[in-house]
Amino acid sequence: MALDDEQKRAVEHFRGAAMILAGPGSGKTTVITNRIMNLINAFNVSPEKILVITFTRMAACEMKERFLNLSAGNLSMHSLYGESIDGEYCESQGVTFGTFHSIFFMMLRQFCNYRSDNIVRNGVQKKFLKEEFIYNQVSAHDENVLIDDILSEFAKVKSMCASRHQYKPVSCEEELFWKLYSDYSDFLKREHLVDFEDMMVQTRALLSERGSVLDFWQQRFEYILVDEFQDVSPVQLDVVKMLSEKHRNIFVVGDDDQSIYGFRGAAPGVMQDFIRYFPDAEVFRLDVNYRCGKSIVDGALQLINNNRDRFFKKLRAYNQGGMPIEYYAFDSMASQESFIAKSLSTVYGNETCAVLTRTNSEAEELLRFLARRGVDASYHGRVKKLYEHWIASDIMAYISIAAGSTERTDFIRILNKPARYISRLFFTSKTVDISQMIIDMKQKGYAIPAKALEELRTHIKLLSGLSPFAAVNYIRKAVGYDLYISEYAKEKETDKTIFFRVLDKLQSDAGHYGSIDEWRAALDESEEHVKSGVSEDLNSISQASRNINICTMHRAKGLEFDTVIITSVNEGVIPYGRAETEEQLEEERRLFYVAVTRAKTRLIICSVAQRYNKKMQPSRFLAELRGKNNLFQNKC
Repeated sequence: MALDDEQKRAVEHFRGAAMILAGPGSGKTTVITNRIMNLINAFNVSPEKILVITFTRMAACEMKERFLNLSAGNLSMHSLYGESIDGEYCESQGVTFGTFHSIFFMMLRQFCNYRSDNIVRNGVQKKFLKEEFIYNQVSAHDENVLIDDILSEFAKVKSMCASRHQYKPVSCEEELFWKLYSDYSDFLKREHLVDFEDMMVQTRALLSERGSVLDFWQQRFEYILVDEFQDVSPVQLDVVKMLSEKHRNIFVVGDDDQSIYGFRGAAPGVMQDFIRYFPDAEVFRLDVNYRCGKSIVDGALQLINNNRDRFFKKLRAYNQGGMPIEYYAFDSMASQESFIAKSLSTVYGNETCAVLTRTNSEAEELLRFLARRGVDASYHGRVKKLYEHWIASDIMAYISIAAGSTERTDFIRILNKPARYISRLFFTSKTVDISQMIIDMKQKGYAIPAKALEELRTHIKLLSGLSPFAAVNYIRKAVGYDLYISEYAKEKETDKTIFFRVLDKLQSDAGHYGSIDEWRAALDESEEHVKSGVSEDLNSISQASRNINICTMHRAKGLEFDTVIITSVNEGVIPYGRAETEEQLEEERRLFYVAVTRAKTRLIICSVAQRYNKKMQPSRFLAELRGKNNLFQNKC
């Protein structure tokens, strides 16, 4: 398709700053790649003077391939993306494509003597925090979830350049968070390690403190193009500004209406900040949507117009046809799942369909439901393996103790699952002698916890002589773990069957082994353990199955499908229950806007009257999407 007038104007931009406000489906990748070719062919810009920065390896790959197709292989290229962080940097005469992290690490590697083994691995981060939890006596229901939340907040603090007074943590108590943050920072310095956020912070420091280094890169890259500019963090923005301040040939492409990564430190206001930093910047508005039908585009515009902190846009659909938006109101999650399974079974040929959820947990539950129905679907995300679930970790801690483990971490994990009212403060050493602890408790007058510990010791002795299947059943019924799970589900207002499915699957798998030792040995031999029934590697999934996709709304960004089904569009889900401020609600609306505009032809929206035994109300976003023009075709 030929470039439209506004696309052509953006492509032909030469010198100075430019901001391209690119609505969904408006051809931003086409504009970027054509603009690179135009710089080279029309203005004789040397390819090695051009830097293109993306956010993901996939985007870098796509950008590079599109550019190669345009250039017909006549230009040499230097590409940096994803795994290239771990490789050696090689000079070549060509356009440089890279993610923020790969570009930053390239600079650090060249001027700070970093190597790939200086990058801290996720496993090392998690091990460090687990040891910190033990030292600081941190108790968590699901230790792995808490670790992920804390690491995510560490990253946000660095990306936002936030001080202790500016940032209020939500993963854990404030004093504990900042102590862990300080210890983590000291650990990285001591071991000469960097995480991904350090790459950004240290690159900014390198460029601001060493003028010769900044001058080198400014001379190296005279023309800088940044994709998905609305997602840049304050640190990334500072680096981009420094790199471009000499020539001021900065070309950014983004859509503040698609800024959905506030939890990473990004904010839609960065698009407005760009105009303040570069007041002479040309602004181009790509407001023709070449992806979606008219009803979808009109509905999306009605929805997003309810946000205030944004650039005003006049979106219009190139395709004036298309189907009306379909809305289904179901009485339960089960009815919604059955409808989705039936709908997906009718997908044929080259048609693509995606089911979008607000949360990972709902996506995984739906994926497993579809697998049981024989619907083959790809999951855009990482499916947790059975033995990575916190419930499996609890059960295996019991099994390990029964097999002779004296590790304090094993005892702490199951100490009050079910509730025994035994304080973790009794467990001060790295190893546990449960018999000696009972004696010490009694001598010090702690009769009640001593009795509870005696009961635990009795359970452990009985477990040691059982088969794996019988042992899991004993933990569930005799020890009382099933009761504990029921009470936990009630407290969290969650459907307990979700947790019992994990227990049932774990117990079923245990039945394949003759003894506890055999079971534990099999798990130690392989990190694979037991597959959840769904492939985690999208490359291993057949091409046919890729017609049907399951992913969260966040992961759907940048993708498009013929048909999109959005599940559980209810208050408390989308917008998320924790979204309370106007700023948070606007981000939730942007997220729903992104989900809606993934659909090319058919958009199906579902809500439920009851979710996990809790009554639900339709999302406020439905009325906004429907608008005065009543774009919905109700299927209630």
